[in-house]
Amino acid sequence: DAHVEAPALPKDGGALPKPLAESKGAPGGALRLSLRGGGLPLIPIVAAAAGGVTLKLNEGIRGKVMEVLSHVNFGGDPRGGRGKGPQIQRRETASDKKKGGEAGRGETKVVRSDLKEGYDLRNGTWAYEIDQAEPGCLLVASPDTFRFAGQRQVLDQAVVLLVRHGPTGSSGFIINRPTAFAVGDVTKKLSHFEKNPLYLGGDIGEGVYMIHGFEGMANATEVSEGIYYGGSEEAMSMVEKSQGTAADFRFFFKYTAWAPGQLEGEIQGGCWCPIRSSLDLVLRPRVYQGLHIAKYHKVFWHQVLKTLGGRFDNISSDTIHKEEAERANLENWVAVLGDGNNVTVENHESIEIGAMNIASVAGAELDPEALKTTVLGLMEKVGAKNPEATETSVLQALSAAFFEEFSLVALETDADAAAPENMLLTNTLSVKRGSALALAPLYMAVARQLGAPLRFVNASSLPRGAHDLMLRWDDRSEAPSKDSIIIDLQQEGKLMTTGEALTLLPPGATEADLSPVPHVQVYSRVLHKLADAH
Repeated sequence: DAHVEAPALPKDGGALPKPLAESKGAPGGALRLSLRGGGLPLIPIVAAAAGGVTLKLNEGIRGKVMEVLSHVNFGGDPRGGRGKGPQIQRRETASDKKKGGEAGRGETKVVRSDLKEGYDLRNGTWAYEIDQAEPGCLLVASPDTFRFAGQRQVLDQAVVLLVRHGPTGSSGFIINRPTAFAVGDVTKKLSHFEKNPLYLGGDIGEGVYMIHGFEGMANATEVSEGIYYGGSEEAMSMVEKSQGTAADFRFFFKYTAWAPGQLEGEIQGGCWCPIRSSLDLVLRPRVYQGLHIAKYHKVFWHQVLKTLGGRFDNISSDTIHKEEAERANLENWVAVLGDGNNVTVENHESIEIGAMNIASVAGAELDPEALKTTVLGLMEKVGAKNPEATETSVLQALSAAFFEEFSLVALETDADAAAPENMLLTNTLSVKRGSALALAPLYMAVARQLGAPLRFVNASSLPRGAHDLMLRWDDRSEAPSKDSIIIDLQQEGKLMTTGEALTLLPPGATEADLSPVPHVQVYSRVLHKLADAH
């Protein structure tokens, strides 16, 4: 349970305090809201007229009490503002204009659209866009809408058969998410279907559900013409009597659901596109030989878009090109990580590229030219590489030039330390300031070009302090004759001996705590900080 203070509600019919003013008061001076998202059970919120607000919440919602109160939302983007990408924008219809552009609150009467002339449900493979969701339609997810949607990520590039839609909400099954399991792995009550493939229907419930195309079957419910739900006992009897085969029935583990009005809001927001389709797209599972099962949903999603044609064909092509570019970036990222595991790499290459990739993961706009220009500019300030110059003099000159151009963020709390604007190299390049973790890859990139390659000293086993991230230079020649140099970026690039650096670490620290580590470990630390804060 959680208790949240709230302004007292007026007893004389006056204006309600924000953010509750947009909701209707319940009888007796109380305010009652019903919120639901992503299939979570309804959460009643009751505000007593004379006092605060007491919430009884599921464990998974406990940490979001304030967010719930400040974002009363009955529909719209299921991502909560996370993630960007092309959306399947739905065209405005006459019914939209009649409703004044409202997505609806689940009160719209469901009317099944008539099949377009020339289309036959039982012949061919076809699909076309329709104006609104209805039982029996397919919902095609926009390319990136659910990519980082937490529990709802199962809806990424999903094609959902809508089996129920009305004032009380909506539900359906994802039809393009096969699993590695068969029906018999989950239940022994469907003995005639134990070898049937089991699809992941959504993120809600624990049961096994069945759809088919047999009209008039006992205990089955018509979803729309040619599509029926339930009736497993009769289905097994039909298979026994050879009136059908096991392959005529499709099975799903779990289902997908929306609260009243939620699906309309998501469609209006471009998250889904409702379509009518031939029965074979719904009832006949696709098998793609030689393709890993984890990729089936993508291929089927593209197949549906290609079947729709027109602008959907373009969306499919654009998504394929984007995914190919991401695969290339992934190969680069893997190469960076592979190099980072080797602490003996002479030039400790690609540390700045790894930092740029982290920024890419966080959604930042990348500008590789800005990185290159900055590195060359700092090199010019330090001066041309002088064979006679010592590493100490080069690094001293670099620290002076670097912190003349860049400023260090004063990190007073852990939250400040993990703020994206302070953590990501892309932002650092733009605003010329950042945390030591963000500045380090850039400093190292310039030092490497100047002939003084550095490695990370990450005293991660020690209690966190002001000097828990340093850099070091080592004489790695065949006959080392020079002492190691420690650089503390949190002191604007101050150079120290290992003995001086030890005095900055907590009691008990030894020279082992100043040993170099792979920059993979630093990547991990940056990502963990971002994840913890956001």
